[in-house]
Amino acid sequence: MEGHRPTDKKMVELPVAIELKKFEIAEYPPKLMIIRNNSGKALPYSRPAHLSIDRTPSKGTIDRWQIEVLAHLPYSAAVVTKDSVVFREFRSLGAVHSARVRAANLDFPQEVVSGWVSSGSHVFPYRSLRLTDSLSLVMAEPDPKQYSSQVYLYAENGEIDSATILVNKPLRYRGWYIYQLSYNREQGRWSTMSELELVKDDWLYGVYTGIGLLLIGAAMLFLGPIPASTQAKREDHD
Repeated sequence: MEGHRPTDKKMVELPVAIELKKFEIAEYPPKLMIIRNNSGKALPYSRPAHLSIDRTPSKGTIDRWQIEVLAHLPYSAAVVTKDSVVFREFRSLGAVHSARVRAANLDFPQEVVSGWVSSGSHVFPYRSLRLTDSLSLVMAEPDPKQYSSQVYLYAENGEIDSATILVNKPLRYRGWYIYQLSYNREQGRWSTMSELELVKDDWLYGVYTGIGLLLIGAAMLFLGPIPASTQAKREDHD
């Protein structure tokens, strides 16, 4: 495993190697939105609205359309039938969020559309539900809530350790701080790559010592010198 020195950017061999065992991600519930087919912009333009699929069944209103979520499959894939496309549970590479929905136009109650929508992945394309010639219901890709990497750590002396590295919770390993930075956004929760940052600061302990001395000095200034009267009483007592 290689890295570069911040002083001259020269590549150097690091005394530790890291192997990704498993990447895990927790996501917020997917959101449904209505977009213009010609522009892809969400409605209403002034303040785009969405319906979060945090439970099923559920319903809400987006730009004068009542959207009802009848079913939600967190891991699924499309299945083509004779006259339609449906989604079935699928827990393998590229599985997508999908939802069976029903949309009714509040201004024209006779306009009712039902079907499936999905967020898509790097394996399967997203699927939208056409409401009118100009509008479609779509599912946005879920936003990441938290992600982490389960890794194997290989030291120079041959020792092998395992650990989990989380965002904003760096791992301390043999004098290094290992930070979880990012992952393959295109692959999403199926990412086979995890971006890490290794930082080693030999001056860190000196910095901590300096901070400690500053805190002690600040405390002494806050307490102030011993009053003269108190000092005199002590001397008389002696």
